[in-house]
Amino acid sequence: MSPPTPRWLSRRPAAVDGDLDDQDRADLAACEAALDNLRMAFWAAGKALQVIRDRRLYRADYGSFEAYCTDRWEIGRRQADRLIAAWPIAEQLRPIGLASLNEGQVRELLPIADRHGPQAAVTVYRTGPADPAAAWTAEADRLRTVVRRAVTRPAFRAAATDPGPE
Repeated sequence: MSPPTPRWLSRRPAAVDGDLDDQDRADLAACEAALDNLRMAFWAAGKALQVIRDRRLYRADYGSFEAYCTDRWEIGRRQADRLIAAWPIAEQLRPIGLASLNEGQVRELLPIADRHGPQAAVTVYRTGPADPAAAWTAEADRLRTVVRRAVTRPAFRAAATDPGPE
């Protein structure tokens, strides 16, 4: 069974050439807005799953959080745990570039956050572009390399434990 077509999306036949008309532009804007929302979906899902897990909000219908995740959302406990672990890092990174941040990048920061705390993950993320106005758009594999290199440096370890200005 395929998901229903959202009402905001017209059911027009595909046009492969020519200029976009007003309906095409409206459909493009709606599709792009949906994709922008997807960027934050992992963060919101992780936070929601943590609330459900911690408060046992699943208890009326499910005997365990794992059963809830599997039956209700068709995700395994491992994926739920990853989303839960990722949202606090994404929330800390939000002021410095969540618009370009994705789940894969945050996942690469999890070992740093687990070992040295969330501020260390922020420190690694901030080692992105030299131009502070530039958006950080590193792919997860590039970020993985940055993480591996950073944690081996004594200066990083010291900076990662510094809470910064209060």
